[in-house]
Amino acid sequence: MMETRILPVEKYTLSRRDVSRGRLIKSTILTLAALLLFSCAGAPQRESSAPEPHSSAAEAMELPRQSAPAPMAESRQLATSFDMASGKGAGPVSNQVLPQEPPAPETDRRLRVYSADLGLLVNKREEALEAIQGLAEDSGGYVESSSLQMIVIRVPAEDFQSALTKIEQMGKVTRRSVHSSDVTAAYTDLERRLDLARRTRERLYNLLERSEDTEERVKILREIRRLSEEIETLSSQLENLAQQISFSRISVRLETPVSRNERPRQIPFPWIARLHPLEASTEAAAERLDLLLPQDFAVLEEGKKIIAESAGGTKLRIGAVPNEPRGDTRFWARALRYHLRDQYADAEEKDLGALQGVLFQSKDPAPFYYLVAVTVSDDQILVAEAFFPNRQELELRGEKLFELLGEAEL
Repeated sequence: MMETRILPVEKYTLSRRDVSRGRLIKSTILTLAALLLFSCAGAPQRESSAPEPHSSAAEAMELPRQSAPAPMAESRQLATSFDMASGKGAGPVSNQVLPQEPPAPETDRRLRVYSADLGLLVNKREEALEAIQGLAEDSGGYVESSSLQMIVIRVPAEDFQSALTKIEQMGKVTRRSVHSSDVTAAYTDLERRLDLARRTRERLYNLLERSEDTEERVKILREIRRLSEEIETLSSQLENLAQQISFSRISVRLETPVSRNERPRQIPFPWIARLHPLEASTEAAAERLDLLLPQDFAVLEEGKKIIAESAGGTKLRIGAVPNEPRGDTRFWARALRYHLRDQYADAEEKDLGALQGVLFQSKDPAPFYYLVAVTVSDDQILVAEAFFPNRQELELRGEKLFELLGEAEL
């Protein structure tokens, strides 16, 4: 349950005769900080078993009418920028510029993102690929990525279960994993922050029209520019998350009787053997994981385990496995490369600060890329996985993602 503390407006109200133009600017700026600093955000919930998707796309996108505040870290950042803009400590806030929000009724409706990972034994890969692609397009969805061995499709949320059943009937299911993420809190938080930023920017535009002081106009324009950048980022994140809610992901790794008889190298470490480019195989860490995620990623889960996806299909997962048998970071990074390299065309070692790992390239003509990086923390191995569906996504997001992982406090 999320709560928003509403500040008593009377406490911060002055008459117009008492408020100069300079103090009115400070009041506007402090407004956003006050609303954010006195809020507390609820964390997204995750369920191990996935309930049925929404019955319609419209229903899937219907939102709870409740407030969701901005994170405290961002509040501190905003407050700092406001003090810099005013040049002084916080002044009184005028109710002439305070964005008022009436209390909203609560609702039990939840927003969820559904995904499934399948292993399918088929006689002919090409025919199976064509059939799965046709299924996606017929349902109003699309193919997110495709190779000789794997295809990832998106289907409307209301067709998720039926599409999954039809694909399972195309061959013998060798592996099945269905995941549901509750993103209600994340979505309402983004929506509220976006609305608040837009309304605050509009009030600053009104102040700009009335201001005649050059220094004050510069301060107002600086804050408008900052808010415009924030609005663009929040809009992108909200659109990405809405896309994840409306279109569920199904990834299918195709096997044939011949390929199945080709026994891979025996892997003595179960957690390495379970690794899969699209399937979560790690558990939550002992401590909260703090990572500054890229702005264009939709966060499906955060805290002691991180799951995020970009609009282009790049996926990031961070979790943990027991450090058994005990080994250091270098030992596990070398074990990853040694035991998985035969499954891929290339295996490039990656030094990401505290994380050490390998970037694998698939054997497909149009390959995907799969990063696995590790660092040892006491009795746990923290494992970061990044999947890039194609070379374009790797070039677009890889360098920035590697940089952020290198700076992460894991």
